[in-house]
Parts: sequence; C-alpha cells; structure tokens
Amino acid sequence: MNKQEPIQYGQTKTKALIKQQLQGIDRTVIRAKAELILGKNIAELQQVVAAQRLTYEQLVAFYLDRIERSLELNAVIEISPTIMTEARKCDQNRPSDPNLLYGIPLTLKDNIASVGMPFSVGTYYLREFMPPKDAQLVTQLKEQGALILGKANLSELANYVSSAMPSGYSSKAGQTRNPFGPLTLTPYGSSSGSAAGVAAELSVASIGSETTGSIVAPAAIQSVVGFKPSQQAISAKGVFPLATPLDVTGPLTKNVFDAAVIYNAMAKKQAPKVELAKLKQATLSGKRLGVLTGDEKLITALQNLGATLRMIELDPVGVDNLAVIDNNFKFNVAEFAAEFELPFRSLEQLLAYNAQDLNRRARYGQELVERAAKVSEHDPFLDKKQLQLAQKYLLELFEREELDAIVTLDYNDILTPAVAGYPEVMVPFGRNTAGEPRGVLFFAKDKHDPKLLELAYAFEQGTKGRLVPQIF
Repeated sequence: MNKQEPIQYGQTKTKALIKQQLQGIDRTVIRAKAELILGKNIAELQQVVAAQRLTYEQLVAFYLDRIERSLELNAVIEISPTIMTEARKCDQNRPSDPNLLYGIPLTLKDNIASVGMPFSVGTYYLREFMPPKDAQLVTQLKEQGALILGKANLSELANYVSSAMPSGYSSKAGQTRNPFGPLTLTPYGSSSGSAAGVAAELSVASIGSETTGSIVAPAAIQSVVGFKPSQQAISAKGVFPLATPLDVTGPLTKNVFDAAVIYNAMAKKQAPKVELAKLKQATLSGKRLGVLTGDEKLITALQNLGATLRMIELDPVGVDNLAVIDNNFKFNVAEFAAEFELPFRSLEQLLAYNAQDLNRRARYGQELVERAAKVSEHDPFLDKKQLQLAQKYLLELFEREELDAIVTLDYNDILTPAVAGYPEVMVPFGRNTAGEPRGVLFFAKDKHDPKLLELAYAFEQGTKGRLVPQIF
C-alpha cells in the first residue's frame, strides 16, 4: 500500500465560501438538528421537512458546517457558491408532494461536470477550469430537484496516473483521508472522497464513478453503500473518461434505499427502474446465491436470511481491464477535451504541462499516463473481445448454477463483472479481524439492477452492518 502524506491544497477557498454562505446563521440551532438528519434516508428527511421540523436551508447549512468542521478529511473540495440561495428557493417553492430528491444536497466526484464549480479530474492543470455545461446525469438530478452541494476529492484521473500514487490523492486538492483511520487506513480509489464524505455525513449522498472497483472498493473500506449500475444504464456525457467501454457512474450512500432513489433519477429512460415499494418488501428467502468466499460470518448471515448458497470460484482466462483502459484512455480524453473545450486537448499536452513542476503537478510520477499516451491507435476489436469474454464466462456461470446473484467479501473478484459491465453493489458488513470496515459485494447479470438492489436491501436490513466514524 502506497504511503499517504498529509497534503492538502485549496482549503482557504472552501473555508471562505462556507463562511460567506453561513453568515447570519445560528450554528447552535443548526447543530441541534443532528438527530433529525444523521443516519436518515431520503424519505425520512422529506418527512421531517413536511412536518416543518427542518427546512432545506437548515439541511444545507448543517452539511456546510459539518464540512468546515472536518476539513482535515479533505473529502469535499469545492462548494457551490449559490447552494444556500438554492436551498432557500426550495423552501419557498416546495410543492405539496415533492420528488424524493427535491431539496436534497448531493456532492459529485470531481470528474463530473457541473456548471458553476471547477471541474478538475484531480489535475493541477484543471484546478480552476469551469465546464461549459452540466453532465447529463447532473441535468437529470437537477430536474428532480436535487441540489449540487459541492465536489468530492478523487484519485487523480480515476487513479490512473502512477502505480506509486496513494489512493485518494489528487494534485488539485491533496490526500483524501479515510475517516475510520486518517492517513493510516487507505480510502481506496478513485471515488475516495465521495465515500469519505458520505461516511462522515458531509452530504446526503455522493455520485462517484467506476472503471474497475472505484465505487465499490472505497465503499467497503469506509462502510457505505456503493452501487455501480449496469454499464449502459446511465449517460456518460459530461463525465471525464478513463475507458468508455468500462466507465460507469453511480451513487455512494448511507443505505440501499437512497442508492435506488438516486439511481432511478440518473438512469436513462430505457434502463430498468427500481420499484421502491417492492424494494422495501425484498427478501433473500429462496434466492440462489453463488458465494466466492468461505467467510463463516457471511455464510451464516446469508443462510439465516433464507438464501440457498452455492460455493463457486471465478477463474476467467484472459480478462484484462488494463488492456481496455490503455486502448481507450488517450482517444477518449481527446474527444472529451474537444467537446468540453479543456485547456489541454491530449494526454501529451497534459504530460508536458505536468513535467514543468513534477513535485506539485505529478508528485508520484505519471507513468500510467505516459504508457497510455504511447498507444498509436484504438483497436475496437480488443474492446469487443474483452467484453464478450467476461460476459460469456459470467453468463454461463449464472445459468449453469441458476443464480440470482454472486456474493463476495470486499472488492475481491471485481475484475470480471467490471469488464462485463454487470451491476455491482457494496453493502457494509461491520469490521474484519483487523478492525477495519468491510463490505459484502453482490453482482448480477446485465440490466438486473432492480433485482440486485432488492437483494442488497434485504441483506442490509437483515445485518445492519454500517459503521459510523467518530469524527467529532
């Protein structure tokens, strides 16, 4: 594990924006709302607002105050300069029966474009770059009434800069801290800041992204729910790419219910949606699960919840996510840079800029970017072969064993479902023998997102494994 360093940049600006927007707010009153907010799901928050015990302004102020008090986590690195104004408008215009996401403050991983806030992908080059338009998923969230509170730190360029770079580090903001062990326990990448911020309850939820494990791994080690939908379920427009055949965005939340609500809001029209009433009635009774671990605690929990278990192994030959990344990264970036009018238009230009001051702009080197930049042409057959290889292997396994889902601990065995584009969800499951947070990963067949979330919800309700870090 690469050693984390106590490096933070940009705190002065964040402090100033919070102070400016909380001017005139009685923080004692705001902090007294904690029992109405902490640990609650989106529906419960809306019920408290409807009962006039909480306003959207107070909800946003609560999180801004909490971000300021935990700046050392370096999880939330940008604040919307208009967020309090937007929250007050939500209070003034609240409909009698609002959408579940109406007035709900979310953060975005800083590789997702949102007008009015810098869009850095963790790079020093783009540290102040303002995108010309929202990502499609942001547009959809805003249409549902959600508020974009700020940006979450990430492992720079989706953790594809250098093999020596610690997870959670970006040249823009420095090192994300895992709230369960700042600078000692990894936050994992690349949606590290999103997971850390949700674990510490610095927003209701966050939107992350994954190419191979970058939602579910930080979710496991920081005891939150991380949902990576099927690869084609959510629009990638406005999300900085690593490898478009593998890239997926998804929510990091305190609970599976919130993940389902946010997924429904972001998903494309043709993608299958979650029926929330059905979700709440979900059970593992009679479900057939393939299990990839011999962990007795997990096996007992699944059996006690009524699941039928099949002990299986994953042994795919030739599945290679790095080949797909290197085949796509350079070309995906050039296309995105042109569309969003970035100040650099190629990986070569980014590399040259960083080389002028490596200590600040690429502190741990940039050999992975250099490798990707040397690829001469994109091979579409390579992508197709990899996806078909992973999908064929898993589909045959699911059908042969008649499985509803496959289960494993933490982020083990994530390579094959990631390359296949299958949906994955991480559910908190207490601590491991070393005392570190751990999670249980469920994955299912393509487009089985609602079914997968139902299984995860039933497991979550039956185990209650989420941990809460003591940060105050």
